[in-house]
Amino acid sequence: MYAAILPGEEPLTLDEVLRARRACETYGLKRLGVLVESAETRERWRGAMEGIPPKFFGSLGQIGRWVEEKEGIRPFSLAVPGFSLPGALHWLDAKRRMVEEDRPGLMLFGPGAAKARSDAVLMPARGPGGAAESGSDALWVVLDRFFGWR
Repeated sequence: MYAAILPGEEPLTLDEVLRARRACETYGLKRLGVLVESAETRERWRGAMEGIPPKFFGSLGQIGRWVEEKEGIRPFSLAVPGFSLPGALHWLDAKRRMVEEDRPGLMLFGPGAAKARSDAVLMPARGPGGAAESGSDALWVVLDRFFGWR
């Protein structure tokens, strides 16, 4: 399972990326992909992180190709944009679809996920305080629902 965090109109912050990486490490995801269009920002953030940094990409298409190259098959992609879209699935239905697929999963988090051509879309993630505002907050909620208590 892979996850990626995608910005919307506002760019991601380093703090959001660090929180998202921590969530992926906590739930055992292989690696986090991060869409950052600025090459300068990607290099600066890479140097500011200890341990294995997330994989930074300059475009959305690079993220899916990266997983496909690593796994040898196109991933099943699930968009988690943080707001309602027509045809969005409840998390239980989305989890069922991902389990039934015979290919790796790629969860796309953040407002930019709405622009992705994904196989399915998840309803907005809601935690104890209501809807998750940022992509990294939604990532924590969704990963807990998919992989918590296993």
